Amino acid sequence: MKDIESFIQEEKMLFNSFSQMLSKTVHDMNNPLAVLIGQISIYQILKEKDELDEKKLEMIFTKINSATEVFQKRIFHLRNFYKTVINDEHFQHFDQVFYSACYFIENKAYTHEINIEYDTPPTVELNCPADEVFLILKSLLINAIEATIDSKNTPRKISIKFDQKAQALDVSIRDTAPTLNVPLEKACSTDYTTHSHKNKGLGLALVNNLCQKNKLKWGYHAVNPKNFQITFPLKNI
Repeated sequence: MKDIESFIQEEKMLFNSFSQMLSKTVHDMNNPLAVLIGQISIYQILKEKDELDEKKLEMIFTKINSATEVFQKRIFHLRNFYKTVINDEHFQHFDQVFYSACYFIENKAYTHEINIEYDTPPTVELNCPADEVFLILKSLLINAIEATIDSKNTPRKISIKFDQKAQALDVSIRDTAPTLNVPLEKACSTDYTTHSHKNKGLGLALVNNLCQKNKLKWGYHAVNPKNFQITFPLKNI
């Protein structure tokens, strides 16, 4: 799959570009910043007209709080991403890889009002290439976002669970879109396959390629087929 190999190399180059990261940060701040400015303007207009009441105030502050949380997440992930760029030796830890992947996709989720839920990821050292784990996580999350965007199911939500074992870490990703009702082998048989069937990117084929390359176990969750589950090997503690 030459397209996939080329894509992987391009992604690695982008991932290691500090200027790319800064540019994306500025872009990702636009939506929550617009929300903040808009809600402040609404507050000022309602105050001047003496039309403020408890219900309107609550709506305004709820939206401001939501936008503020996005800023906090961006700053947190930006800090982690900066550590990644200047200090590669720490980037074998799963939590750093996970937060970096989240940094790249959370603005898209926020734009489409998709809530991403997860507990604190474990600080464990990966026993496989961290940059390729980053690509796997990012691709699975984008896949889940695209599927959720196309779905009419509500609420729009993506849940990520971690199950740490002695020498492995299981990561499961679940979205609220309908289950992909084709065998995984078929879904990954072409370069351009996504959970949403709309050919928006390399999707599951890229994940499958990287998992085969690194001999990682992945697929539908054995108990709940709405979940994708992947197992990453860990270094001995």
